[in-house]
Amino acid sequence: MPCYTINQGLTAFFNEINMLMNANFSGHMRMTLKNILAVVMAGVVVMALGGCRGAKLSVANEQFERGEYFDAQKTYRKVYNKLTKKEQRLERGGVAYQMGLCYDKLGMSARAASAFGNALRYGHPDSTALLYMGQALQAEGKYAQAQKAFEDYLQKDPASAKAENGLAVAESSGPFLPGGR
Repeated sequence: MPCYTINQGLTAFFNEINMLMNANFSGHMRMTLKNILAVVMAGVVVMALGGCRGAKLSVANEQFERGEYFDAQKTYRKVYNKLTKKEQRLERGGVAYQMGLCYDKLGMSARAASAFGNALRYGHPDSTALLYMGQALQAEGKYAQAQKAFEDYLQKDPASAKAENGLAVAESSGPFLPGGR
């Protein structure tokens, strides 16, 4: 629920409370009612403001684990945009990597390639970002860039059959030039 709707509801709620407080009750009953209403109001305010908080990484991770990749990528995007480029480079790289995984699961290869590229640019330590970026670039028909990503990944993991296969496909699928290539 958007924050402005919650704020409108709270305003109406507080107006009703104010009317109740001004009603004619006996002294003791009025104090008891005030105490109960104060506790209820505090609880409502805490719950309402808690719902207006920004996106959380833990929420995005839970969405990802449940297979809610579309919602997860939206939440990861919000978290990513809140992180500072200089001070939170590694966190930003990790979130970009997770966004890449979401985009990959959703079949959005152009966005996946971009997200994995961002993860690498921000120093994400998992080298599989290179492999996944190569696969996403290949799906987009960007064979030369995919080939470079696969070659870079093979320097880190020379025994990777996935990277070897991806490299072979990228090499054979590239633009054909006169003279056999």
